[in-house]
Amino acid sequence: MDKKRKNIIRENKVSDLYEWSLGGYKQKVLVEGKTKQLPILITLHGGPGTPVPFSVGCRGLFPEFTERFIMVYWDQLGCGCNNFVITDFFTIDSFVQMTMDLVYEIKKLFQKNKIYLFAMSWGSILSAKLLEKESHIVDGVVVYGQIVRDIFFNDETIMALEKSKLPKRKLAVIKAAKKESTTNKELQLFSASIRKYTSGYQNKEGAVLEVINRLQKGRPFYVK
Repeated sequence: MDKKRKNIIRENKVSDLYEWSLGGYKQKVLVEGKTKQLPILITLHGGPGTPVPFSVGCRGLFPEFTERFIMVYWDQLGCGCNNFVITDFFTIDSFVQMTMDLVYEIKKLFQKNKIYLFAMSWGSILSAKLLEKESHIVDGVVVYGQIVRDIFFNDETIMALEKSKLPKRKLAVIKAAKKESTTNKELQLFSASIRKYTSGYQNKEGAVLEVINRLQKGRPFYVK
């Protein structure tokens, strides 16, 4: 670890690794910020299974964020430091419950701080479904690379994959999948194919810091 990063960690009044039961599974979460009075920003990464750019291993790496917020870095179950075999037993609601449990654990630690969700791609699904269930537990949501409609089961996605270089065998599996009975393996195939063969997951440069600046200035993007 370089000297600059060590100094950032040393100067942060909040820099702790917690282990909580989220959705019934023990998981590690990093909480880091310059002072204890800052608003909370809980990061919900994309994937599922891709803790980028924020992960538990990011202690001291993002002072541009930790000087403005208390950052909550959670490697969702199945990736990063919370490695676990994800089977078809797990559903979207399983991860929504983990997200809700995480918010409540943070509220116990910081009872007076405002709490925002910062969600990317797949994480935007978790944030939207959390708001459907208990919108009162957070003060706002920022999303980027957001999923605003069913990204897997819609005609535009299928058309894009048909025009891509996706192997016909994989395309056949995707086209045969049923929304009401889709498996985790099929969802992973959808996600990987969209990422590799289409521009469905691309973002404009600078978009992340732009929305963070809006949030800090009191102009957050709310998802209701």
